Amino acid sequence: TIGSLSNENQATGNFGAVQTSAAKFILENGAELRTTAAVTQGSPMQFLTEEGGVINNSADFVTNKALTGTVMTKKGNGWIKQMASNSLQRVVIAAGAINTLSGNPAATVEFQGGALYDDSQATGHAIYVPQGKSGTWFLTNVYYTAYGNKLTGAGTLTIVPRNTVSRVRITGDWSQFEGTVKHTTKDIWLPLDASTGMPKATLSIDAGCTVTNVAKSFTIGKLIGAGSLGHPVANFQNSNAVSGSNTWRVGNSDMGDFTFAGTIIDGGGANKSNFVKIGTCKATFNGASTHSGTNRIEGGQLHLGNSATLGTGAVTVARGATLSGTTGTGKSWTNSAITVQAGGTLQVGSLPTTTTGTIDFGHKNLSFAAGSTLRLAVSRCATTTSTGGSSIQNISTLTMNGTIHLSIPEGHSLEKGDSVVLWKNVDRFVGTPELYHYYITDGLYWDDTDLERGILRVTDVIPDGIRTLGTDPADSTVYDLSGRPVSQPRRGQTYILRGRKVLWM
Repeated sequence: TIGSLSNENQATGNFGAVQTSAAKFILENGAELRTTAAVTQGSPMQFLTEEGGVINNSADFVTNKALTGTVMTKKGNGWIKQMASNSLQRVVIAAGAINTLSGNPAATVEFQGGALYDDSQATGHAIYVPQGKSGTWFLTNVYYTAYGNKLTGAGTLTIVPRNTVSRVRITGDWSQFEGTVKHTTKDIWLPLDASTGMPKATLSIDAGCTVTNVAKSFTIGKLIGAGSLGHPVANFQNSNAVSGSNTWRVGNSDMGDFTFAGTIIDGGGANKSNFVKIGTCKATFNGASTHSGTNRIEGGQLHLGNSATLGTGAVTVARGATLSGTTGTGKSWTNSAITVQAGGTLQVGSLPTTTTGTIDFGHKNLSFAAGSTLRLAVSRCATTTSTGGSSIQNISTLTMNGTIHLSIPEGHSLEKGDSVVLWKNVDRFVGTPELYHYYITDGLYWDDTDLERGILRVTDVIPDGIRTLGTDPADSTVYDLSGRPVSQPRRGQTYILRGRKVLWM
């Protein structure tokens, strides 16, 4: 425990005069140097053995000479102010802060807590945040700094940009990081500039905060919080203007479902934000996004809550993916058009069995390709105020060449002569829709003669063109309505056999 160290302005300290050899100032085997007052170190220090040494300072510890060797662990609430470039293998920040005013602090900085103020513009060091640990990384306010730091671990790292987004960029490889990156600084955009993305990590954006990149495709494993994903700013770094659009690819099958309360934004024009939902997980968006770029649901499920929107650009639902949601009273989706491709699904409600709710398309076009699916659920007879189940409405042109899959819960109240409404307020209808099944319950079937208007009626007569079959055909394969072979047909479902529809009884 010491209270002073010698330096160029102080001839002696508790260890005597200034030395020029690091071999004369050594910490090893986990030994701890504790300070009781602010000190300035004017002699080089060396850290040896696998455990290295500990600096535990409650006040400022200024390092005017280099720290070399294996591992330095920083404890105590004080700051280490680094005025010389170090050549340490590792710095472990357990408490307090390190301010790098010159050079790198070490080859690797490990956060066990505390903060790193990276002000030197020499930002090549790696960053490691172990699982269950956290740290705060402050970026510089100096122009033209590029942070090429590789980030690994599974802990939580809060990144604090300290000046406008146009001044710095984060260019490092985050592809193996499995923890959480948090942006909590309001009104200053967090500037990402790496094609590697963070596919195994979670990005948490606080309300009032925005994350951007430089017209790249950037992958995010999980997205949480209530902030925004933004577009490129035209002059991201004064000498290197950015033109083009961001593409945010969000979702990782291995990380599970998630909910994002924030938004996707852009300023329109040439610099847009595009969005792609990837991975087999379910993502729930609850914010009213306003971006003008394109949207593609490429995998899993994207569910839009009652007040959520997905910008104003076109939406494409690809094979194997599902777009679901409901719109609140007086609200509608704001996209210019929605296309459901072969193998894609549009679903009203968070679950396919939800028998209430509607999606209002704001009189935009909705198109279903052959082999696509519209999932609805019905349980009761339509009235002047109810469609009898979930539905879609307010569509300019509805192109329906897909399959309508109806869920009918046990205990439903449907009887002969009842009707349900699948869609309403459609300005123009085009296409030839298919029902996934015509069977309701014993003796009741769907009459689809008025399906173009979105109306199904309950009948006790098997519809024309449908024949029943109750045994496996020995010489032919049974296919579902999407053209996929079925090994075990289910009672009440409609299939294709030898080019004809059959109702499996």
